[in-house]
Order: sequence, then structure tokens, then C-alpha cells
Amino acid sequence: MGILSIFGISPKQPVALYGLILLGDGCYEREVVGESHYQDALERICGGRTDASANLTCLARLSPEPTNPHDRNAIRVNIDAFTVGYLSRKDAARYCASFRASPRPLQPVWCNAIIRGGWDRGSRGSGSFGVWLDFTWPIAARPRQAPRPSL
Repeated sequence: MGILSIFGISPKQPVALYGLILLGDGCYEREVVGESHYQDALERICGGRTDASANLTCLARLSPEPTNPHDRNAIRVNIDAFTVGYLSRKDAARYCASFRASPRPLQPVWCNAIIRGGWDRGSRGSGSFGVWLDFTWPIAARPRQAPRPSL
């Protein structure tokens, strides 16, 4: 279950719980890297593996990791509080450059994401999960408010 379904929100109308949401064009062209290390988390997010491939639209949180020992520009990608990978080095460097002049450059932001794959067909094989993000260059963002609880 993705975070969007908790609030009954259509994936085409994402609402960040706080902060900024990056705007995309619906193409999901930014592939997350390192997902092979987070297959268990992706399986939990998708509710397990099935004969069919996952195709789950959700919301991803992008968090800078300036103390990451492998890349000072590292941007961690989380979905439903689970780390699922990182932006590629090229995308992370471009992302950091876009936010460097921001008044809050190390704040996390949100964007639409899609998880695909993760099928398991028994003796016929299985596939890994992959994650793609929907935001465009140059980065455009808008502030979003948390949904108000209904009383």
C-alpha cells in the first residue's frame, strides 16, 4: 500500500505531507539506482511478489545525504519510510546544484514515483523491482500542505 492510498488521493494529484513537491511531466524518466540492495523493502511496499509485475504509483521522498562517504551529493530515495535507492550520481549533482541557492538546501522534497517489476513465477523465474521518479529539469517545485483531517 502506497502513501497515496492511505489518504485516498489519486496518484495524478499527489500531496506531500510537508515541504515541496517536484513537478513532473508524467514520464517517470529518472531511474533510481541501487534498488538491488533494497528489494526486501520494495517487496513490503508492494505487498509481496505475485505472478504479475508490480505497477505501483506512489510518493517518494528525496533526502540529501551530504555526509554520505561515497558521494557528497548523494540523494536518498524513500517510499513509505523505507529507503529504496538513490538518485544517479549525475542526477544527484544536478539536483544539488538546483537547490544550492535555496534558503533550505538540505530539506527533503517529494515527487511522484512508480515501482515496477518484482514478479515471481516460481520455476519460470522472478524479476527485481525497479523505481522511477517523475520530475523534470530544470527542477520546479511548489509548496504543498498536509491534507486536513476530516472531523
